[in-house]
Amino acid sequence: MTAEIVVFYGEEVNIEQAKKLHQLCADKLLQNYPLCDILITWDKTKDVTGKKVVCPVDVRLLGSPAGRVTYSADDNSADIVAINVQKHTDYISFELMSADHMGRVFIDNSKNISAADVLVVAAVMYAAGVPLKSVISAVNSILKN
Repeated sequence: MTAEIVVFYGEEVNIEQAKKLHQLCADKLLQNYPLCDILITWDKTKDVTGKKVVCPVDVRLLGSPAGRVTYSADDNSADIVAINVQKHTDYISFELMSADHMGRVFIDNSKNISAADVLVVAAVMYAAGVPLKSVISAVNSILKN
């Protein structure tokens, strides 16, 4: 099954790093959640009518999406929220939160991935039907040293 998810990135996201992390998570998670292959587009002017959308909580959309998952590091009304982002000497840690689950994420600084990159990837996987608990587990297994 192929699900097209239209993704709108915030300015703080490194798209190349997010794409790499998304592929690593998909490789890990789709063994247990073979529900879809994900085609992601990055065209901010794309009409989203009838499509699943992942976007920052404050983005206005062109059209009426079939489903919308929002993300934010600042607004708790988003579907996926990163809170308590803390930068340590060797790593970054924060909580990822949805209505269903909250868990701690650890990113080794040597991985060159930001909390914003993880946040958008978590929102995409969540939109594809993967529980946030599984996303957090996969992210930690990839990014935690």
